[in-house]
Amino acid sequence: MSAFGAAIDGFRRVARAPALVAGVWVLTLSISLPLAVVMRGMLADHLGRSLAGEAALRGADYEWMQEFAAQASGVGVTFRPTIIGFGAVLDNLSAFADAAARPAVVVAPAAAYIVVWLFLAGGI
Repeated sequence: MSAFGAAIDGFRRVARAPALVAGVWVLTLSISLPLAVVMRGMLADHLGRSLAGEAALRGADYEWMQEFAAQASGVGVTFRPTIIGFGAVLDNLSAFADAAARPAVVVAPAAAYIVVWLFLAGGI
C-alpha cells in the first residue's frame, strides 16, 4: 500500500468512528482545560483594568510578559514569549537538548495524558 493509500485508509477509519474521535477530544480537553482556566484567571488578575490590559488587547507586549513571568507561580511560569507560534517547538527542543527541567505543573498533566494514551492504545 502506498503512503497516499494508507492516509486515505486512515481517514476512512476515523470517519467510521466518530465516538472515538469525540472521546479523544474529551480526553485532550479534560487535561488542557483546567490549566487554561487557571492561566486565564492569573492573567485576568494581573492585568485587571490597567493600561497594560488595553495594550494586551492590541497585541503581544514583551515587557509585560517579562513582568508577569517574574512574579508568576504555578502554571503562570509557562507564560513566556516563547509560547507564541513556532517558538514553542523550538523552546521545547532547546530544553530537551540542554536537558533542562520543565515546570512540574506542566510535566504532571503531560505525563498523565501520555499514560492514558498508552492505556487507550491497547484498545483502539
